Amino acid sequence: MSDSTLIQYLVEGSDASISNRRQIETFLCSGPIVKGDWVSFDVNKTGADKVLFVEQAPNAAAGTFVAGVAAEDADGTAAPARVKVVVRGYYPDANVLTGVAAGQALAMSGTAGRAKNAAY
Repeated sequence: MSDSTLIQYLVEGSDASISNRRQIETFLCSGPIVKGDWVSFDVNKTGADKVLFVEQAPNAAAGTFVAGVAAEDADGTAAPARVKVVVRGYYPDANVLTGVAAGQALAMSGTAGRAKNAAY
């Protein structure tokens, strides 16, 4: 039996969960995160915690390593909360600037957690 994600069962329809292209991972959050926000690794942590904790991706910061899109709200203000993050595949509610078309390259915008067309 193959464990490759390249072999997929595809059927007609538009449901985002029809094929096995989406991958969701659980991280700890360093602060509040809103569903749909782009999140990045918390580089203020040390050691392995740098890739265990995520935060709302900073606004247009150079060197931001985006981990994915938050699939749920999380409040990490009091204690580290768990947050599910889409790290691969389609996610319909990603926080992007109005006017971004499908297939465009993305970059972080002037608003934390929101992506824009990389050409701007």
